[in-house]
Amino acid sequence: MTRLLICADAGADMGTGHLRRMLTLSAALRGEGASITLQTSPLGAEIARTNREEEFLVVAPCHPQAVGQTLAMTQYDGVILDNYWWDEANETPLRTHVPFLAVVDDLADRSHDADVLLDQNAHHDATVYNGLLPDHCRRLVGGKYCLLSAPFQNERSPALAKPNAPIFVSLGGGDPHRDLVAVVKTLLANTARPLTIATGSHITDAAALRNLAETHSTRLEVIFDSPSVADQMERSQFAVAAGGTMTWERASMGLPSLCLIVADNQIDSAVWLAKRDIHTQFDLRPGWSKHALADAVKSFAADTKRQHIHHDKSRALVARDGAVRAAQGLLDSLNKTSLA
Repeated sequence: MTRLLICADAGADMGTGHLRRMLTLSAALRGEGASITLQTSPLGAEIARTNREEEFLVVAPCHPQAVGQTLAMTQYDGVILDNYWWDEANETPLRTHVPFLAVVDDLADRSHDADVLLDQNAHHDATVYNGLLPDHCRRLVGGKYCLLSAPFQNERSPALAKPNAPIFVSLGGGDPHRDLVAVVKTLLANTARPLTIATGSHITDAAALRNLAETHSTRLEVIFDSPSVADQMERSQFAVAAGGTMTWERASMGLPSLCLIVADNQIDSAVWLAKRDIHTQFDLRPGWSKHALADAVKSFAADTKRQHIHHDKSRALVARDGAVRAAQGLLDSLNKTSLA
C-alpha cells in the first residue's frame, strides 16, 4: 500500500482553505487505495477529527524543519506539501528522506523541486509554471483538477428565484483583518434579505457575531465550523464571500457571487473571473469603504440579470471529479517514479 504524508496547516491568519482541500484530496487518495498521514496544526487536527477523516494525524507545524523531522522518523513513499512558503530551497532537503515530492500551488511565482505540481485554479494552465519546475515534473493544472469536497461533487443549484432567499456570507475559514462583523453590519443595514453566515469558531470576533445573531435573530443565521456549507449556499440567492478555495465551490453550484478580495494573492483569479462574467469583484483589503460595499451589494442584489449570467457561466468552470483526477495523476506519477 502506498504511504503518503500530506502537510497543510490551518489557523486564524491563514484560514482553513489549504487544510480543507487537502482533506478532500486525502479522501480521493484513500479511495484509490493509499494510506494517508496528515501533518497539521492543532486547529487543522481538530477540523480533521470533527469531519471524521480517517487519516493518521501528526500534530505539528508544516514548516520545512518540522516536516523534515517527520519524514526522518517514519518512512513514506511520498509527501504532498500545501503552503505558500514551500519553494525549491525548502523542498530539495526533503529528498534525503522521501523519493517523491508533490507540491500544491496557486501563485506560480517561485521555483519548485517537485515530481508533481498541482494547481486547481481555473484561471491557470500548465504554461504559467514554465521555467519554475524540473523537466520531469508532471503538471496537474486547471479547473479539471479542482479539489471539490463531496457535498459539491453532485449537481446542485442555488435558490435564484425563491422569494426572500438569504444571502450567503463568508470570508472563508479565517478573518485576519477582523472584517466580518463590519461586512455583516453593512449588509444588515443595506439589504432586506436574511443572511446566512459561515465562519470558524476560532476567529477573534466569534462572540461579537453570536451577539449580532441574537439581536437580529429573524434575519441573521451564524453557523460556526459548518458541516453543511453546501446546504447554506444551495438555499441562498447569491453570495457576498471571499475569494480563494471557496470561489470554486460557489462556481460549481452556480451561486452568483459578489467576490470579496481579502488578500493580494486573490487578485489575479478574481479579476480573471470578473472579466468573464463569472462573478463580480469587490476589494475588501485594508482600507475598504463600508459605503462602497453597501452600494455594491445594493447594485448586485437588484441586478437579477447579472446574477443569472454568473450562474450560467460559473457552473462550467470546474470539474466535479477533479479530486479523483488529481489523486490518480499523483499516484500514477509516484508509481512511475518508484519504477525508475
